[in-house]
Amino acid sequence: MKFCQPINIWTRSNLIGLDTPNTRSRSLIKWEQLFLHTIVGTTLLASAGDFKLWGVHLRGWAWFLMLAVSTLYIIPRKGKVVKFPWYLWLPWFVWVGYKSDFSNMAAIQRLAILLTPIFVASVCSSFQKVNLKMIKKSYDVLWVGSLCIYGCAVLQSGSLLADADFYTVEGIAMTFTLIAVAAIAGINKTAKQGYITFVLCLLILIFTRSRMPVLVLPAILIFGFHNISMRNRIILCIFLVCGATILFMSAPAQENIFLSGYGSLSDIISLDPTLVKASGRLTAWPLYIKGIENIWFGDGSTESVVFGNATFGAGKWSHPHNEYIRVLFDYGIIGIVLLSVPVVWLLALLYKKGRSNNANDMRWLCFVGFNGVFATLLLGISGNVLMYVAYIGNVLFATIGYTFAFEDKTINARNTSYENLFGSQQTWQTQWRRGNGLSYQ
Repeated sequence: MKFCQPINIWTRSNLIGLDTPNTRSRSLIKWEQLFLHTIVGTTLLASAGDFKLWGVHLRGWAWFLMLAVSTLYIIPRKGKVVKFPWYLWLPWFVWVGYKSDFSNMAAIQRLAILLTPIFVASVCSSFQKVNLKMIKKSYDVLWVGSLCIYGCAVLQSGSLLADADFYTVEGIAMTFTLIAVAAIAGINKTAKQGYITFVLCLLILIFTRSRMPVLVLPAILIFGFHNISMRNRIILCIFLVCGATILFMSAPAQENIFLSGYGSLSDIISLDPTLVKASGRLTAWPLYIKGIENIWFGDGSTESVVFGNATFGAGKWSHPHNEYIRVLFDYGIIGIVLLSVPVVWLLALLYKKGRSNNANDMRWLCFVGFNGVFATLLLGISGNVLMYVAYIGNVLFATIGYTFAFEDKTINARNTSYENLFGSQQTWQTQWRRGNGLSYQ
């Protein structure tokens, strides 16, 4: 006869009770799920950013709605349960406010856009009923929704380039980048389906001629912070190099990269604006840098927009398409330092948490957060990633905020509420150990 583990009646009744959480727990879960759904919904709303509602593009409404909802969610809590260290960002926001002209609506909008991801992270870090399935489901919905929007744009335009009236390719390319980053984070020895999502996202970015995201994703895959072994990284690097070489030699790629329709790798390295296509960036960037009057303190919020309109014509180059030049122009070296401190600290903390924790759920969150911030820094080289916060920043910082809530509610062994947390992966194991006279480890 096989040995059967004795059943503790009281433990079993406790376990049964866990399957039927009280009304308050259900209410919390619903509100927190609704908040995550709102983030995904506004991100998809921004994908149709060329439409206008009451004179404002939908991508503008996307960040405004998230800022409003986040503010209404967090104020009643008075910050008591916010785990995200928002105070590290405070000097940066004070400086941005100081450099802003509040009689200018564009400057007020800029400040609000920069604030939104931090408010979103603060809200998600205050969640009381955390479950990794909630945040992963958000990414699944974002992936399916973005894929459907891209498909509709392809049907309307009749081309894989998806150059449709309602579709903002430059922005949603950042969304596909984040989706691919999340897919990479889930790859391990037993779960390899993330490769499929990564490849599909990479193909969409190639089809839409999104240059920087196409370079960023392979860099994250090879050099990023995730579970892929060094052996597999080397193999993937070889495949990617071979694929990139074949793609580079193809006629469509040559025409997309070089003004003359053909060129070599040395021509790209030279960054010669007479040879390489960069949508005018290689010509505009030196002019923006030379136009900075106060390199240390910056010329003021949105002054880069004023300079661009005056130099290149209204609406043509109102943004430098390089966030480092934008921050330097508007907020100076001081602004770059004040922004770098919380960003570097956040990267270091996510890396530390991911390295020191053996729980797969926590590691996935840290992987997505770290690689997402790293990808954002790279995208900022040639894109308006700070202004396109609705496409990538809200979902990314929601994940980062969720990391702090998840750690507080599940990883910290001193938190007794973790042992009774509805939906926790370790609930059954914890209750079994208690029922058999074993202490929680």
